[in-house]
Amino acid sequence: MIPLLGVTWLFGLFLSLHKAFAYIFTIFNSTQGILIFVLHCVRNSQIRERLKRTMNIIFPSAADHGNSAKKSSQFNPSDASEVRAVEMQAFKE
Repeated sequence: MIPLLGVTWLFGLFLSLHKAFAYIFTIFNSTQGILIFVLHCVRNSQIRERLKRTMNIIFPSAADHGNSAKKSSQFNPSDASEVRAVEMQAFKE
């Protein structure tokens, strides 16, 4: 993170030398949020896995939607404890 933040301010120090440094400084500073998101969130496998689980909860797939009545009638209470254990284990890691 320090190189990402530091490089942009190197161009900020050279603002008085040439007008082009002002444009470069502005472009780099405006893209820092996107770069931080990509470098920290997109490349992190734990965050990607958690996002996939959340998206599956919010937007269940069409194939699962058609079978939801069958699955709910065949619910096994022992399966719930296994799922909870897996979720808790993933959360701790």
